[in-house]
Amino acid sequence: MMELIPELYATSEEQMTILTRLGKQKTTSSSNKTKYIDEKQLTEEIYNPVAAKSVRQAIKIVNAAIKEYGDFDNIVIEMARETNEDDEKKAIQKIQKANKDEKDAAMLKAANQYNGKAELPHSVFHGHKQLATKIRLWHQQGERCLYTGKTISIHDLINNSNQFEIDHILPLSITFDDSLANKVLVYATANQEKGQRTPYQALDSMDDAWSFRELKAFVRESKALLNKKKEYLLTEEDISKFDVRKKFIERNLVDTRYASRVVLNALQEHFRSRKIDTKVSVVRGQFTSQLRRHWGIDKTRDTYHHHAVDALIIAASSQLNLWKKQKNTLVSYSEDQLLDIETGELISDDEYKESVFKAPYQHFVETLKSKEFEDSILFSYQVDSKFNRKISDATIYATRQAKVGKDKKDETYVLGKIKDIYTQAGYDAFIKIYKKDKSKFLMYRHDPQTFEKVIEPILENYPNKEMNEKGKEVPCNPFQKYKEEHGYIRKYSKKGNGPEIKSLKYYDSKLGNHIDITPKDSNNKVVLQSVSPWRADVYFNKTTGKYEILGLKYADLQFEKGTGTYKISEEKYNDIKKKEGVDADSEFKFTLYKNDLLLIKDTQTKEQQLFRFLSRSMPNKKHYVELKPYDKQKFEGNEPLINILGTVAKGGQCIKRSWKS
Repeated sequence: MMELIPELYATSEEQMTILTRLGKQKTTSSSNKTKYIDEKQLTEEIYNPVAAKSVRQAIKIVNAAIKEYGDFDNIVIEMARETNEDDEKKAIQKIQKANKDEKDAAMLKAANQYNGKAELPHSVFHGHKQLATKIRLWHQQGERCLYTGKTISIHDLINNSNQFEIDHILPLSITFDDSLANKVLVYATANQEKGQRTPYQALDSMDDAWSFRELKAFVRESKALLNKKKEYLLTEEDISKFDVRKKFIERNLVDTRYASRVVLNALQEHFRSRKIDTKVSVVRGQFTSQLRRHWGIDKTRDTYHHHAVDALIIAASSQLNLWKKQKNTLVSYSEDQLLDIETGELISDDEYKESVFKAPYQHFVETLKSKEFEDSILFSYQVDSKFNRKISDATIYATRQAKVGKDKKDETYVLGKIKDIYTQAGYDAFIKIYKKDKSKFLMYRHDPQTFEKVIEPILENYPNKEMNEKGKEVPCNPFQKYKEEHGYIRKYSKKGNGPEIKSLKYYDSKLGNHIDITPKDSNNKVVLQSVSPWRADVYFNKTTGKYEILGLKYADLQFEKGTGTYKISEEKYNDIKKKEGVDADSEFKFTLYKNDLLLIKDTQTKEQQLFRFLSRSMPNKKHYVELKPYDKQKFEGNEPLINILGTVAKGGQCIKRSWKS
């Protein structure tokens, strides 16, 4: 620790990289007596749990594949991101939103300049498949050609498309980067004159171009260009040198994250020690995406099938000409051609691209797109049977007794809170509740003067929509508009100097399954919610012919006095069994944990459907379980199931009562 902490302060490296560099990591070796790698030993000193899990899974898969098929010629691995699934989804959604916003802004600007309307005529896109990308680059670049510095008119771009081309800033044959970060919109004449050189190598020697110094000043000032694109535009490295080319290959193809290096090193060491000639590569997800685009294979995250498709693409990539071209024996020969110094053959950049990314087998792409292949995919899930999990949501909730909506008597409600009513998200949350039932707000009931004389007049007199700088109507926050003129909203008082209002509480939902942590002097319950389910025990009642479900929660386990064993006592188990309505004479059949696969079959019609078990659900009703689909994250609302189960609920939840034998 004394060596690690100063390094963490002094560098941007994460702890596992530092420990490896300092020689504090144990070298991993596997016994020559076994053909397989011990994934547990390999991950002993990986302290990041997400990284450790991804390493374990990768090694398990390799071990299983070797056991089934023997040694391989090539193994190509794409490691999972070192973030959890929710973080990854949020990151993907953020990127997708940013891309959509940029595309929409580009199209709106182009339409305003071209015909003074909000949309371009559909006819301008006919026979011009790259126009949408050209318009996006035109918008990114501030309506300029980045090789000449000249302004590009939207009328010229649309009506005289042959004047403009999309160029790879750094040749594709060197970077293997076909993303938008390596593309610019330029005059065709300037592109031909630049050839296979970098902007640094080309601009100052071109007849009709601005200087590299001018390009550098423009790029550095631009807020619309991505950092990676700026790096490509301004690189001064000599791309004819092998070391420079190798660096670009490693950056854009090879995954250098810690977990990936662990897997790569472990596999290489394992095969080397046994004198097995298996080549191991670890590639970036970005490369898989490029292959998808080149092969026209769409990616949908509606189901989990895309993981299997990606796995085959990654495996097949070992057979691409790309790996044979890694030494890059091609050199620039003319403005738009490359010379292969080994064969003497002249090929264009487009021919090189076709050669490198050509599918490895005939009908390979067609197979991946076929329904037959999709139906053949099997899914495996990690079943969570461990008992050392958090027992509930860590948030502490206040409650109140109230009649809300159609309640006939006082019920216990958990209080929700809009933390900041001046943010757009805060206002959106407020107005959603307000429109549905404003009596849910505590202020409406306990301080009606403030609600009627302060809050509602602001809603009436201040706008909830406005025009942005691009002339587009966008949402805005009336509370924030009021604050800009008068400061924070205050509670009603005759002198107008009541306490500031920054948040609002409301009756959220009825109190369900919970852990009571109410202090002795409190008049209202204080609770922990979302008491996490652990497992469900399934019994069969021979008298009724029905299955009965007993749900156990993590909170039901406790340390046994004397032995210190963490368990559920027989007495408590029997109490829960009785409360859950499981008959004393019912026969125990099996236990279900989260992600266990469950096949439900109608023995009369022979219909059957495979599900993932989620949990025993609806604690106030007996014998209900929640099921998840086998091949995707969640069901669609009202999705049909086999006849005996009906359909999924409107909100996408599949909660069903236990079935007959």
